[in-house]
Amino acid sequence: MSEKEIFKPGNMLYPLPAVMVSCADKSGKDNILTVAWTGTVCSDPPMLYISVRPGRFSHHMIEETGEFVVNLTTEKLARATDFCGVRSGRDVDKWEETRLTRKAAVSLQYAPAIAPGQHRVQSAQDSASGNT
Repeated sequence: MSEKEIFKPGNMLYPLPAVMVSCADKSGKDNILTVAWTGTVCSDPPMLYISVRPGRFSHHMIEETGEFVVNLTTEKLARATDFCGVRSGRDVDKWEETRLTRKAAVSLQYAPAIAPGQHRVQSAQDSASGNT
């Protein structure tokens, strides 16, 4: 009988789908962040989750408005997805730098969209490493 292998705590489900999350605060300041910690919570009603640490620039925007847009990535968006994941909206306007176009989200008041997929926060959960 072979020995059981023990892994350190961490995500064992790589690769995860990276998505671009766009959001804005009530004053209109917006941002795009790349999120790899995302997935389906329920299919009926349709619900998903994203995990954004409280220290991230976009966290307060989502918390303040309760809105965000999940923009699925494509090969064409690979560079923008990478850029938005390694640069902070505190330091740079990611919309301008990536030349992405803001589109109005159909049913949201604050969060801009790159593509359809807007969401309202139904529940926020604190975890050991950050909010989910």
